[in-house]
Amino acid sequence: MNAVGRIFVSYRRADDPFGAGLVAAVLRDRFGDDGVFLDTWVLNRRGNPESGLCRGLDGSAAVVALIGRRWEERLTARDPGATATERDWVAWELQEAARRTLPVIPVFMRRSPLLGAGVPDDLSRILPRETAVAVRQGSLRSDTERLVEMVVAHSDGVTSPRTAGMTLSEELDPGTVAIGVDAMLRHVVPVPQQRMGNRQLLVTTCAAVLGRQDWLRHVSAGASPGRPAGSGIVVATEGTVTVANLDERFAVVDRPSVTLGRGPDDLESVDVRRRRRLLVRPVADLRLNRRNGTYLDIQGLFAGAADDLIDNLPAAVRPDR
Repeated sequence: MNAVGRIFVSYRRADDPFGAGLVAAVLRDRFGDDGVFLDTWVLNRRGNPESGLCRGLDGSAAVVALIGRRWEERLTARDPGATATERDWVAWELQEAARRTLPVIPVFMRRSPLLGAGVPDDLSRILPRETAVAVRQGSLRSDTERLVEMVVAHSDGVTSPRTAGMTLSEELDPGTVAIGVDAMLRHVVPVPQQRMGNRQLLVTTCAAVLGRQDWLRHVSAGASPGRPAGSGIVVATEGTVTVANLDERFAVVDRPSVTLGRGPDDLESVDVRRRRRLLVRPVADLRLNRRNGTYLDIQGLFAGAADDLIDNLPAAVRPDR
């Protein structure tokens, strides 16, 4: 595919990283690695990303805007004078796409295709309902195939999909979980987490732990008290935080967890202790306190992973940083 035939994928990493991984995997499979530009390739790096995002948009034939359940929550002030860290880059990308008259295909991940009342009119107009695609948990294969068709239909014949090399299931079976987690870890999470050498272990553990009704929010390496550093895989879904403790053969031996809800056994608060491993590497220990007085300890999370896990907990229990 030539340089001006790419698909620009715009999404908020903290909105639905697993959903973004699944969509990215499908698009890269059908349009090639060079045919898809993921905005987090630029946003996950230091410095002002504007020039890199402009190059991505200039070489693209269409924009796919991923909108998850927390997309509106992440809307921030779009003051043109805001610093690079304060700016809402997703809103900026959509406005720049409109300025370039690029077709925008909204992809609503596991949610209603109606935008929240707080979305400004100028953004709503850029996200047309007639090109929108809904990706639902019970029809992942069908819905992502429809997305491929929509991209082809609205990119003026520039994009041309190839035969599928991999196939999602309609539900979350272990194979589909593995595809999504692998793409999430390769392309969506911050660069330091992408460079960790245990990606395959994280993928296989998630595939073993997640059920068909689960939806991944976070995965990283940590440890339960008294166990070696990195001997546990922390898996957070929309309803549970689990530490999958592994034996020497990397098999899951137990899964202590805390649920995220309003019941007496659910998460009530979080305590964070920050320290440095070997006096160099910043890490954090988390204590997830249940309403019944018990708790789940997670130790040795890298600082960025700890912040990401906290960010994926219910807003009411997140500690101040």
